[in-house]
Amino acid sequence: MKNILLLSDLHVGSLWGLWPPDFETDDPRSDTNKLIFRQNQTQKKLWAHWKEMINVLNWDKPVECIIFNGDLIDGQQRRNIGRETVTSRLDVQTEAAIEIIETLPDVPKYFTQGTEYHSLPDGSPVEAYIAKQCDGEFGDDLLIDECGIRLHVGHPITVSSSSWQYRTTPLARDLLLLALNAAEERYGKVNVVVRSHAHYFCTAGFSSQIGIITPCWQTRTPYAVKKNLITPPDIGYVILRIENQKNIMIDRSGIINQPVRPCRVVGRDKRSRK
Repeated sequence: MKNILLLSDLHVGSLWGLWPPDFETDDPRSDTNKLIFRQNQTQKKLWAHWKEMINVLNWDKPVECIIFNGDLIDGQQRRNIGRETVTSRLDVQTEAAIEIIETLPDVPKYFTQGTEYHSLPDGSPVEAYIAKQCDGEFGDDLLIDECGIRLHVGHPITVSSSSWQYRTTPLARDLLLLALNAAEERYGKVNVVVRSHAHYFCTAGFSSQIGIITPCWQTRTPYAVKKNLITPPDIGYVILRIENQKNIMIDRSGIINQPVRPCRVVGRDKRSRK
């Protein structure tokens, strides 16, 4: 088996997203001092799962390459005036994301562009800069030939809060469209379609193709409350385990339930639960 690690939606910089412990950056007002950004309790729990993933990759399931499918940082949160970020400074969020990525194995890395709100603050995609700093390949979407298969990877996927029961429909649509455009001068044959953005895991497939929506690394946010997204997101990672084009296993063991409660529990009769 050859393994490919799928990661997306780290949202580094969000108060509810991934963040490295005791992160330091230069203080622009001092030659000697550092600015230190510590993890909150949610970030500590997300980081614990990240460290567990590192152990799996180092000892149990070494990977041939890693795919980062967009929204690596949370951005400036312009609509919220940065209220929901560790810092709204994009350079600091980007440095933190690179520090996190550098904890991963030294294998080929592929990066795609995230959503405009998070990843294109000045018209230049943050993922492109991160890819360059990490010696990776970047594209707004990518065709990736690795481990004997071909993947079409892009961040966006249609998400509907009114028809949540049809989560497989957007994936099936993309699978069908790629099958219809399988000529060599177009996409060629695609074995796996990877999408992200939705913050939940989903898969769909036909006899010769499979599609995946990857989980995220951000817990339930005020934006989810405003949009009435009741279901907590799926947290973690997915590993594709590939024997050949007809035997591609989706390893979901890296997906966990939200590590913190999706909302506060109050009331005089509340009971503490582990």
